[in-house]
Amino acid sequence: SPIGAPPTDVSADEIIAGHRELIRQAHAKGVRAIGATLPPMKGSRYHSARGEAKRDAVNAWIRGSGAYDGVVDLDRALASPSDEDQLDPAYDSGDHLHLNDAGYRAVAQAVDPADLS
Repeated sequence: SPIGAPPTDVSADEIIAGHRELIRQAHAKGVRAIGATLPPMKGSRYHSARGEAKRDAVNAWIRGSGAYDGVVDLDRALASPSDEDQLDPAYDSGDHLHLNDAGYRAVAQAVDPADLS
């Protein structure tokens, strides 16, 4: 979507299909595919109950499908201790969606180097 345009509404199944296609393309080139769960975004201007349900469904697929060669669970690594659907305030740049420097350090720490080789 162009900047300022409403987001395109896609289903969890369509998002998963996109992931499957990216994995297929990576594997076809001999590249390992490492998936990352979708981080929390409650409180951001993009959050909705419907969107949260899609995020949960996509994250469950990323974690449990076995389609990826490894998974970085950003959802769990970045979640607030008091509300798993919201970014940890220590990692929030202020808009409840984008990370601050500490959040990006947490992302780096969530990656298992063994998954990369």
